[in-house]
Order: sequence, then structure tokens, then C-alpha cells
Amino acid sequence: MTNSTRAAEGSPPLAKLSMLSAFQYRDFRFLWYSNLFATAGNWVQQVTLGWLMYEMTGSALLVGALQGARAFPFLLAGPVGGVLSDRFDRRKLLLANQVFLGVTALGFAILVSTGRAQVWHLLAFATLSGAGWAINNPVRQAVVADIVPRHTLMNAIAMNSVAFNFNRMAGPAAGGLLIAFFGPGTNFFIQAACYLGVATMVLPMHIRPRDVTAARRESPLSNLKEGINHVMKHEATLALILIAMIPSLLVMPFANGLMPVFAKDVLHTGPEGLGLLLSMMGVGGLLGALAVATLGQFRWRGLLQLGAGALAGLGLIGLAGATNMAVAMAPIVVVGAAEMCFSAINNNALQEITPDALRGRVMSIYMMDHGLVPLGGLLAGILADVWGAPVAVLVAGALTTSLMLMAGIRFKTIRSL
Repeated sequence: MTNSTRAAEGSPPLAKLSMLSAFQYRDFRFLWYSNLFATAGNWVQQVTLGWLMYEMTGSALLVGALQGARAFPFLLAGPVGGVLSDRFDRRKLLLANQVFLGVTALGFAILVSTGRAQVWHLLAFATLSGAGWAINNPVRQAVVADIVPRHTLMNAIAMNSVAFNFNRMAGPAAGGLLIAFFGPGTNFFIQAACYLGVATMVLPMHIRPRDVTAARRESPLSNLKEGINHVMKHEATLALILIAMIPSLLVMPFANGLMPVFAKDVLHTGPEGLGLLLSMMGVGGLLGALAVATLGQFRWRGLLQLGAGALAGLGLIGLAGATNMAVAMAPIVVVGAAEMCFSAINNNALQEITPDALRGRVMSIYMMDHGLVPLGGLLAGILADVWGAPVAVLVAGALTTSLMLMAGIRFKTIRSL
């Protein structure tokens, strides 16, 4: 009997639950290593694309458009990925997607290295990469519940966040150094190699087979409608998806998107200070993910989730009052840790209450919030232009905390998780 089968049947844990309890399952270890490769390539790409666009055009507007081009596919391609996840073999989907992303990165690396890359190439590459990730993410999220038992699901989701935040700390700095020493083209070759590493980790995985007969009996459009109807009819599912939009609109765009402005105009620091601030956000995220992984399946998760969301808002308020690097460090770590706690608990709760036959579609709808980040970035930019970065961050923090408190009052289903 494989580990995946054991996970599906909810067999007793092989060892006492701990921070690393999900790692006792062979297939989760492969999935985690693949996440490490994937997120490493993703962070290197984000840093390099933005730098390359600004170097070629000198336009902050086009740099913002580049981020929008990468995020927009989550609103369209994401639901497609959810439907595919519930209709086909998820392992094969992961492999096919890595081939697509790897070939795309390799082609773009050749364009950049030969000096042929133009602005439209950057926008097209960002859009294609965004589409690949929009399809990849719901499949990858749905796979977690296929390879670990229910009592380890929270730990597994949190440990996947650890991989993300580890690269979030190291990726921007590594990407900058690689640009300085080897040029931007090398970074995209490295990204293509990372996708090859992902495929190498996915190949030996054994994912529990699922009965997809019912899904295939209907058209893909009917499958999508079924997923949307499920979300709309189940209050807990809808509530979890709605509150997930708050950090996407008000926390990450203001904490990440405004950080260059905040670092230069408020903290009076250069690029090294900006890199340190972004890395500290990753440190906070890593600490938050480790905390959730250690807690596991604990009581009152809903209250902790809402509290973490409110704490992220308070962290932004604290950041708004910072006037030097030393003072700014603590609130930025708090924002990163609280936001990651909120996201990990929200993800786990949604996975637990979603039927397996609908998991891919529900997770894809949930992850459409990624497409809202550019809208939040636009709001952040407007507020910063009118009132300055500190006031913009203060407003976002106050709104975040208020909305989390309102959600706690309105949604009993979340409080009782």
C-alpha cells in the first residue's frame, strides 16, 4: 500500500504529530521539493522581469503593467486549471504544466541573451507565465489532500508555505546578484532549469487515483458552473473565499508594492535597504508558516485566522508610523507573519470542507484573488500620490483590521471553525 493510499484512507500517523509530520509521507516530500524549485524560479523571474523592463523603458507605469500582465491570467486561466484538475490526472497535469513553463522560460532566455527581447516580448512572457501559474496553482493545491491524511493537512499546507517564504527571503537578493554578475538572460536559463527540477520531483510521485467519470460526463463549462454553484450555496466556502480577498487588495499590494516608495521617500534608504525590507517580509512569512505547521489541527482556528488578519492590518498601521529602518523592521515582520498565518489557515479550512470531486474548481475560484493584486496596487499608487506613502499604508491597515473584525461578526461559520 502506498503512502498516498494510506493518506486517502486516513490511517493513523506513523509518528507523533510535529512540525515535520507531513514529511513522513514520501509523496509529500517530493511535492515539497518541487515547490522549492518552482518558487525559486518564480522569485528570480519576478525580480529580473521588473528590472529588465525598467532598464529597457525607464517607465514605472510599464513595470506596473508587467505585474498586471502576470496577475490578470489568474482571473481567466485559474478557473480553467480548476476544471482540468477535477477532470484529469493531476500528476500528468503538473508535468505538462512544467514543460510549458520551462519551454517558455527557455525561449525567453534565448531572446534576452541574444539581445532580441523587446517590450512586447516581456509583456507576452509575463502573461504566458501568469497563465501557467494560474493553471498550476489549483492543481498543486488540490494534490496536497490526495497525498496526506486529513489530520496532517494543516501541517502540509503550512510546510508548503515554508518553501515559498524561504525563497521569498533569498530569491530577490539572489536574483539581483545574478543580474549584476551574469546578466538577466542567465536568470531565465536558471528558471528553466528550476522547472526541470520540478518535473524531476513530480515524476516519481504516486497520487491517489480519483473517479472523474461524473466530471467528464458533463462539459467543461458545466463543470465550471457546478463549482461556482457550490461556492455560492455553501456559506462557509463563500465566506472563506471572500475574506481571502482582503489581504490581496489591502495588505500585499501596500506592503510590497509601495515598499520602494516607502524605502526611498520615508526611510531614506537605497536599494540595499529595500532588499532588506522585502527579505524581512519573507522572514515574517517563514515564522508564520512554521507557527501554523507546529500548531497543526488545533481548536478555534477560525478565531486565530481572523485575529491574524486583523494583526496584519495593525502591522501596516505600525509601519505607517516608522521613520527609520530600525523602527520599520518589527512591523514588516509582523505583517509577513500574520498574513501567512491567515492564508495557511484559510487554505486548510477551505480544503477540509470541499468535496474531493470539486476540490480543483473551488481552489481555482479561491486563488482568483491573485488577480486582484494589481487593483490593490493601483489603489496604493493613487493614495500614495495624493497623500503620501505613510497615509496610504495607514488607510490600508485601518481598512484591513476593520474588515476582519466585520467578517468575524458577520460570519459565524468562520468563528466556529
